[in-house]
Amino acid sequence: LQVDFANDLKDFSGSLSMPGMEARSKELTLQLGEVKLAFTANEGISGLWLGEGSFSLVSLEVTLDQDTEPQSLQLQGFSVNTATSATGDNINSQLGIRTDLLKFDEHRYGPGNFEIEFRNFDAPALARLQESLREETGQAGQPPASTDQMKMLARYMEILPALLKKSPEIEIKQLT
Repeated sequence: LQVDFANDLKDFSGSLSMPGMEARSKELTLQLGEVKLAFTANEGISGLWLGEGSFSLVSLEVTLDQDTEPQSLQLQGFSVNTATSATGDNINSQLGIRTDLLKFDEHRYGPGNFEIEFRNFDAPALARLQESLREETGQAGQPPASTDQMKMLARYMEILPALLKKSPEIEIKQLT
């Protein structure tokens, strides 16, 4: 693992490379193939983090051996790629997820691809939405009361017109 920071800590990049690992206990076996991670990030407009990231996992296998039949999860050829950038005060973002195989016990799925792109989202409105979500998730404990839920909904409704003012677009580019 290597992470490099700028002096002001507002830019950083890093990478992780792991050849794999295996862990076993009486009830669990975990096998992880090669893992790679690379990322760059910088604090951009309205305090939002911009940059790129990629993650790949050659294989993952988890087996639970309990009193009943063993249960297993297998994942092969999994990858995630992201990129978020600013153009003026608009935010554009892309996300791609791919897998060759996903297997639960004997049920096989894959290959699969999912790509989505977000364009023309107002950066100040996104920053306000992000802050509202942080405040909401930062409050641990009981679920919010109905009055708190109404306050949160009202706060989101205040942000929505600003978020939509630049005709944002969401495009699912691929789903297989």
